[in-house]
Amino acid sequence: MKILRFLFQHLISLCALLFALIVVGVAHSVSLPPSVLRTLCLSWFAFPYLWLSLCLVSLLLIYFHHTLTALFCIAALIFTSRPASLVIGFDTPDDLPSADSISSSDIHVLSYNVSSFVYSHDQPLYTSHLQVAHLIDSLNADIVCLQEIPNERLFDKLTSDTLKAAFGRYPYQLTSQHTNGCQIVLSRFPLTQFPDTLHGALLCSATLPTGRDVLLFNCHLASLRLSITQVDAVTQQHMDSTRSVRLYETYSRLRSAFLKREKEVNDIAHLINSDTSSSDVIVCGDFNDTPISYTYHTFTHISHPKPLVDAFRPQYYGLARTYRGNLPPLRIDFLLSTLQPIHYVEHNLPSSDHKAIEVYLRP
Repeated sequence: MKILRFLFQHLISLCALLFALIVVGVAHSVSLPPSVLRTLCLSWFAFPYLWLSLCLVSLLLIYFHHTLTALFCIAALIFTSRPASLVIGFDTPDDLPSADSISSSDIHVLSYNVSSFVYSHDQPLYTSHLQVAHLIDSLNADIVCLQEIPNERLFDKLTSDTLKAAFGRYPYQLTSQHTNGCQIVLSRFPLTQFPDTLHGALLCSATLPTGRDVLLFNCHLASLRLSITQVDAVTQQHMDSTRSVRLYETYSRLRSAFLKREKEVNDIAHLINSDTSSSDVIVCGDFNDTPISYTYHTFTHISHPKPLVDAFRPQYYGLARTYRGNLPPLRIDFLLSTLQPIHYVEHNLPSSDHKAIEVYLRP
């Protein structure tokens, strides 16, 4: 019995050590592109759950006096605490920067995936955009970046003229259309659009009142585009005869989207790295990727004169979430900038399955 107990205790320790190494490996595998990692990149979505599970394992090891193993697991938690802070909120509103720190010279930016104006079923498509316009007007941002605007070829009642009228308080408006949806930039500052060569992003520059130009990338990177049945295959508890087929279809879509985003983010990063004007940069929008991803790692490790800083400030305890659909909590909407983020707020607006991201940036 003593031998069995000895073996069982060592097996527990070995499993805990392997689990801690897996958590560390997932957190630091983001520097490798999906084309190299292949199926393993799907583990990025699971990171917050793996990290929280390791916290529980560490507590259990301490309780059962596996001291050395517990210390190793705690060291792994500390080593991965930075990635964890990007997907798990540890702060309360009292810990956050106050709005009193906002200056009149700060740039007020709003990024919002409007979900083709069809998330709110209380209003017909051809009037729901007015609700979104009213919400945007109430936030009174200097620059507004909208993603997933419906294509007027599909929704003929929402023409470009209709949208321009709805957002008429903004004198400068630019539009770009891709297979990922249509992006719009609304601004109080003059805008200059660059050639429409990027897939998944609208690139322009905004001239600030100080005369400085800011490069702006309004992104909607390749979507997962999961159907309701594919989402159900992931979230349902029991296995049936068709679930394995739907799970494979879900995996295929995830895999394809990872590869598409890899190319899109590399193209955007190349443009930023090749910019010789030393302009400040704002990259915002729906990345369709979490902070534990090749996409986020590439953006935050761009070799620009100044690094792109994530404006995210958690406003709650628990898993960070900007996507409000049927999938598990995901933070996939971002605003990164070489400008200093002063204030960050997420808005649960009723007109989309995404939260709106509001940020004040200091030039």
